[in-house]
Amino acid sequence: MNTKNEKLKEKISDLENQIKELKILQRESNKERKKIEHLNNVLRAIRKVNQLITREKRGEQLLQKACEILLKIKNYSCVCIFINGKIYRAGDEKEFQKFLKFKKKIGEESGLFKFNSFYLSSIKTKRNDINISLFILSEKELSREENKLLEEISEDIVFGLYLIKLEKERKEFEEKLKESENMFRSLAEESLAGIYLIQGNKFKYVNPKLAEIFGYKVEELIDKMGPKELVFPDDWPIVRKNLEKRLKGEIKSIQYEFRGLTKDKRTIYVEVYGSAVQYQGKPAVIGTLLDVTERKRAEDILRKTEENLRFVLKMEALGRFAGNIAHDFKNFLTVIMGYSELILSNLSKQNPIYKYARLIYETSNEAISLVQKLLALGRKQVFQPKILNLNELIKDMEGMIKTLVGEDIALVLELDPKLRKVKVDRDQIEQVIINLISNARDAMPKGGTITIKTSNVNVNEEFARQIEGLNPGPYIMLIVKDTGIGMNRHIISHIFEPYFTTKENGTGLGLSTVYGIIRQSGGQILVQSEPGKGATFIIYLPQISDN
Repeated sequence: MNTKNEKLKEKISDLENQIKELKILQRESNKERKKIEHLNNVLRAIRKVNQLITREKRGEQLLQKACEILLKIKNYSCVCIFINGKIYRAGDEKEFQKFLKFKKKIGEESGLFKFNSFYLSSIKTKRNDINISLFILSEKELSREENKLLEEISEDIVFGLYLIKLEKERKEFEEKLKESENMFRSLAEESLAGIYLIQGNKFKYVNPKLAEIFGYKVEELIDKMGPKELVFPDDWPIVRKNLEKRLKGEIKSIQYEFRGLTKDKRTIYVEVYGSAVQYQGKPAVIGTLLDVTERKRAEDILRKTEENLRFVLKMEALGRFAGNIAHDFKNFLTVIMGYSELILSNLSKQNPIYKYARLIYETSNEAISLVQKLLALGRKQVFQPKILNLNELIKDMEGMIKTLVGEDIALVLELDPKLRKVKVDRDQIEQVIINLISNARDAMPKGGTITIKTSNVNVNEEFARQIEGLNPGPYIMLIVKDTGIGMNRHIISHIFEPYFTTKENGTGLGLSTVYGIIRQSGGQILVQSEPGKGATFIIYLPQISDN
């Protein structure tokens, strides 16, 4: 009986021990369950913080809301984030004050701490110059696993702040870029110079001024046309070469001039400055373009004016020189003619000396005629101007002119019936016409046409500035035009000089005399000619009012 009791007691004791073990296991299981539940709460907080990061665009709100999310985790009594001297927190004020006192003791240390009745997790996180300190106050001790999760939250918060910073910088960059683009567009749209961007042989941008210079609309050029269509064909090789050099990186920038071609096929002169750039990741050329057509025209006018001035000064000097010599020489010839005439009056024609005296007299007379031309060149000839109509003078000379030119040359008269009058020396103007007709005849050995034209013209200031010795105002224009062999620029530049001639037996005084007579009459004479295209002499004589 006793043995049975003992066995029963043993079984009861074993059962009691098993129950105790089960209770211990149950308690441990509850602890583990609560631990896992707590860690799950921390994980849920991580997810919420990450969700917050994806939608929150302001750093201050991100930090404050992150504190509030973490505070909802059980056992946490205060959450603080320190950044750049600012504090974001959530929790009891008294707990926060306790934390501040304890923080002074731990300084900048990281880790897990215990202070009186609460536990503290101090986490320092740094990324891309963003530093935060996360502090968690808990009523219960924090495990290392929990602290690792809190470190992950801290890193996520820093990453969120970094994304916000990047987004802010991106917006600032876009705003600055937009502002820069608007400024560039404003400057480009209002610029007095043409601005262009070329890529792939097409215009990717042109401003209104460039389109205006070439007579197009902006939309007609962008992505539709290239530089070749705007360049005069003969100048395209050099323009293409300069574009290729910049695109290949052989030269960074260049400035040069070329001829452009407008929409209505006008030729203009442009000056371009271009440099190589990268546009949308590909090589391109950007630059400015100026229409310098007026400047080139002004330079040509200035050059012609300088040439005319030099010519006039040279002719004036030669004229004065020839006039002075002719004046003195005429005095000698007058004496010779006087004595030869006296000798002739005292000799009979049968006298052997008579023919020699006669030859001296006639030669002296011819010399006097030559001197008269030199005096006209030097403007020292006696000038007897009268008011007359050139049309009437030309009609009176028509028969003589036809005889002079012969049958192989046609004479065409285009005389303005309303031609006004001039004040000139009739004999001298006749001499001018005869000289010009003679030269025209000699320039057409196989025949041709001579045209004499008269008209009323008004010389404006711009044209007068180009022609030395010509003032603005009303003029009679006399044109003598032939269809002969023409002249090159070298001959034209010397044609009015004394003793310059292209004829085998010429004296070189015909056209120089013409020049002197016209200038003495207050007018000007011009010549236009090209080899094989004939010559045109244009004379301007001041009008005289009919009243």
